[in-house]
Amino acid sequence: PNAERIRKLQEEDKARRVKARKIGEGALLGGIPFFALAGFSALIGFLWLNSRFGFVLLDFLVTGKMEIKKSFQAHREIGNIYFRWLLFFMGAVVGVSILISGIAVAGLIMTKQPSGPNMGVLVGWVFVLLAILAATMIMMMAVRDFILPVMYQYKLSVSGSWGLLKSSKRLSWGKILKYFIIVFFLGFLATLIQTVAGLFSAVGVVVAGGPIIIPGILLTKTIPLLTVPLKVVGVAITVLLVVTGMILTGVVMLPVTIFFRTFALAYLTRIFPECDLLEFLPGGSAQA
Repeated sequence: PNAERIRKLQEEDKARRVKARKIGEGALLGGIPFFALAGFSALIGFLWLNSRFGFVLLDFLVTGKMEIKKSFQAHREIGNIYFRWLLFFMGAVVGVSILISGIAVAGLIMTKQPSGPNMGVLVGWVFVLLAILAATMIMMMAVRDFILPVMYQYKLSVSGSWGLLKSSKRLSWGKILKYFIIVFFLGFLATLIQTVAGLFSAVGVVVAGGPIIIPGILLTKTIPLLTVPLKVVGVAITVLLVVTGMILTGVVMLPVTIFFRTFALAYLTRIFPECDLLEFLPGGSAQA
């Protein structure tokens, strides 16, 4: 009798575990669209904040006053113009990447060999995507360092600022190339600093999250019905800890960010002296 009772209890426990697993899988599948939409919304929100805070940081460097709310509202118009340009630019990059990926996948299917995929097509695909990524980063850096200050001073659009900038007689591709080479080496050093800061932040996040996450894992193993709610809570805590780590890293890297923005403004006076926001030139930009 005891053996039969134990067998029934084992079957009931197994059934409860299967049911809990199915509920968890259903919740996970149902949550994928939600998290995808949330991630896309977060990306749009980040681009919007980035477009506005680019001018807030410029305002701080020029005036020396950290009046975030006032500066945020004062640069609403050009911030929104820059935001729309960012959406268009990033949409174009994603569209081109998807198109190239579709062509590459079609090429892999058409040239499939018995030994595996065509390595030439595969390597070419990866190379083109890396080239697009590099070009995107360079373009974003150029707009941030050279176009945004002109937009800030003259209240022009991105295209209008570029038109004004390229009219400068001092503008040359050699100077721009030299700027990117200098920034590349300085950025390498900054990356090392950021890596160390990120590691310390990650250790802090693990130390802070361990006492919360480990008991949650043990509870899911002991009480299967708590799997779904604990997963939801775990995801929320993980996101909170990651955001906290990013904020801590950003605070540590703020002086580095200010240095690069100041250096960009100083270099801009070499190719467009009319935009001397920090008055590096004798007599300011008016005299230049």
